[in-house]
Amino acid sequence: MKLSKEIEELERMLPNVSVKNTSISERGIDWHMDHSLTVINNVYDLLVKSNPKEYRWKFNFVRLVIFTKGSIPRGKARAPKAVNNKEEILISDVKDKLALAKTNLELLNSLPSGVFFNHPYFGNIKKDKTIKFLQMHTRHHYKIMKDILNTKG
Repeated sequence: MKLSKEIEELERMLPNVSVKNTSISERGIDWHMDHSLTVINNVYDLLVKSNPKEYRWKFNFVRLVIFTKGSIPRGKARAPKAVNNKEEILISDVKDKLALAKTNLELLNSLPSGVFFNHPYFGNIKKDKTIKFLQMHTRHHYKIMKDILNTKG
């Protein structure tokens, strides 16, 4: 599963959590890591709590374009409050979220295919597309972190 590779790349960023560069992002690497891991863990929880019988497909043009392209454009959306940490981000919390994300990733495969979550821009997304979303989302933030590192000086 490619999402495991994305999580490993986040883990390799741990030594750089204090790096910031406002010319690339208002937020530092710590925020992007925390946000990415919070999204993975919160989405997993939503999948577990979902009732596949309540799933309703609805055409969504934005979802079609983003999923077809396979990447999320920068600066077009803002993180919802539930995944937008505005408090101080502690490395210990990031490490805990990382460990939980690894566990949740292992458990994700055992969930029924009909589970879903409701994304604020894309609507209802079933498990297979949710995994693709999490890959794209994590990759999106990883690229921002890489840019922060490559231009920190």
